[in-house]
Amino acid sequence: MNKESIIFNENEEKLKLQESEKEIHSCIMFEDPNWLSQLQLTTYSVLDYFALSRFYDTTCDNQVIKMQHLIESITEDELNQKLKSMKGIQYVVESAIPPNLFVIAKIKRDSPDKVQKLRIYYVYYGKIYQSPELSKLLDYRINNCLYFLNEALEGLSKKVEHDNENGYTWKAPKQHKIIQEQKKSQVVSEYSNCAVLALHNLQKKTIEDKKKKTLGKRKRNDI
Repeated sequence: MNKESIIFNENEEKLKLQESEKEIHSCIMFEDPNWLSQLQLTTYSVLDYFALSRFYDTTCDNQVIKMQHLIESITEDELNQKLKSMKGIQYVVESAIPPNLFVIAKIKRDSPDKVQKLRIYYVYYGKIYQSPELSKLLDYRINNCLYFLNEALEGLSKKVEHDNENGYTWKAPKQHKIIQEQKKSQVVSEYSNCAVLALHNLQKKTIEDKKKKTLGKRKRNDI
């Protein structure tokens, strides 16, 4: 195995590990009730709170600045100025509605103006989450749409019936079917009544014909 293939395999393994870390981080949440009970979240303190979570990269520039100012404190503006003058992985507060909502971006800074956004996290009522990636969010939305579309098609297929005479037609509602069955039974009942009446009339006519024949014979015999 040559050197290039070894480097390629190592990079492939790193990518796999990064993907697995993304999956793990997108499914976890961090919260420290003890810290929250003692301090209040602000646009400055939220980064210290975020540093307690497993999302935090301890090799970032924020950590370097923190170690340099263990004794003397540093203001929020000074922190932002120092971060802009450095290169590397950094965490910045993008937007906030203190004290309940904060959006934190993990960035890679190459110059004061050249920044690449790597991850987005949000702190919601003291709970830290990693924002899902756009591709994952789109996959979820598309799968959700396909599921409900499939459910709708299955529901429609149950309302269609087929016969050789009419082809595909919509199934009649149950109430309509009941009315049709009632009409059919009414027609059958009418036919039955007609048949019974006809039979009765036939029987009556037969009896009358027999009576007429009997009377005719008697008259002939009397003569």
